[in-house]
Amino acid sequence: MQSPTVVLLQRDSSLAEYLTPSLPATFNISYARTLDEVRDALREISSGVVVLDMEMVSLREISQLSSDFSQASIICNHRTPDDRLWVQAINAGAVDCCASSDVVGIARAVHKNAAALNAA
Repeated sequence: MQSPTVVLLQRDSSLAEYLTPSLPATFNISYARTLDEVRDALREISSGVVVLDMEMVSLREISQLSSDFSQASIICNHRTPDDRLWVQAINAGAVDCCASSDVVGIARAVHKNAAALNAA
């Protein structure tokens, strides 16, 4: 079984620093600074989980990423998500949208979706 790859695109690097130890050591973690770097990382892997800060990408970009890389699970985060933003993220192709402060929730979503990708 291939180790899951998680690509992180975060405006606040401290979230990536807090999230990384919350993920299993067997996960391959890739840090991106731009959406183009996320795309490059996804081109190199067969499937993976992407954690996107919604303050760095638009809903349109999330939708395009989901369309271009249907094998990837996209988890969005935002510092102040509400139900409307959650619905918009899901409609754009994300599998979840969490508060940026909810590291446990983000890690849970990553783990759940990485396991689903490996089972497929």
